[in-house]
Amino acid sequence: MLDLTKNKNAIIYARLSRDDFEHEMASSIINQIDGLTSYANKHGFKLVDVCSDEGYSGSNFDRPGFKRMMEHIDAGNANVIIVKDLSRFGRNFLRVSEYIDGYYKDNNIRFISVNENYDSATDTEEFSIVIRNFLNGLYLKEFRRKSIESIERKS
Repeated sequence: MLDLTKNKNAIIYARLSRDDFEHEMASSIINQIDGLTSYANKHGFKLVDVCSDEGYSGSNFDRPGFKRMMEHIDAGNANVIIVKDLSRFGRNFLRVSEYIDGYYKDNNIRFISVNENYDSATDTEEFSIVIRNFLNGLYLKEFRRKSIESIERKS
């Protein structure tokens, strides 16, 4: 279990894809960052950086904000990542699991998903986060399939 007194240097990560612009207009990057900053302040975290990616798909981890966040983690500047929800972190089931259940756990990085009420430091029920992560990946595949069908019908 993580030491909650030591895991206080946090990075906020926010993402909004191109598809989200059309489907989640009210959920802007600024709204995500404001909400996460409030959460961090309320829970006594020291913000090291706010990293964000706007217009990038969650299926791809080659995102500038994500890379900057990982540089902080790798350099030891931060040991907590706070996201709005898992889908903002990523939509690739295997890659998200590799980070949360692998790299972060192995390196004592605390991962918090606010909307899912998940905190790797206190949540011992990993099954729920695995299911949510899987559903996020499934949503991406369904969305792509429906988009292609819609385009084909218009042609």
